[in-house]
Amino acid sequence: MEMSKRLGKICVISFLSCLICAILLSNCSDNSTGNEDDNDINLDPFKNLAQAEVCADYRNNLYLIDEHLVLWEREGDCPDNAYAQRLYGETPDDIKCLYSDSIGGPVYICNDSKYHEMFQTILTNLDGDNLGLTSEHTVKDISL
Repeated sequence: MEMSKRLGKICVISFLSCLICAILLSNCSDNSTGNEDDNDINLDPFKNLAQAEVCADYRNNLYLIDEHLVLWEREGDCPDNAYAQRLYGETPDDIKCLYSDSIGGPVYICNDSKYHEMFQTILTNLDGDNLGLTSEHTVKDISL
């Protein structure tokens, strides 16, 4: 009888050890795979903004630039709010530059001057390959 108790304990310990290993291995698989398509920016807040925009019936596009910037460009049939292009950092609160329609006319603001030239290039090449940026830059469409 004592032998069967020992075997029972060994089986339980073995089972628990296997269970712990399986849990640890499954947590490892949740980490980054090193895939080039992975990025550190949470794109969901940007997608939510774009999907909720009512003045975007003509255009509504998001782009990931150089894996750390997001461009949102939209156009719609709204008086005094017909278009907007915004260059963001890693969050929607981090607006680097914007160009938009307003009741007083076009508004251009660049909160971070190092992006001024890039943003100007993008504005003049919204329909161009790579948004008019050189091959040093990567531009990826973000699906809404």
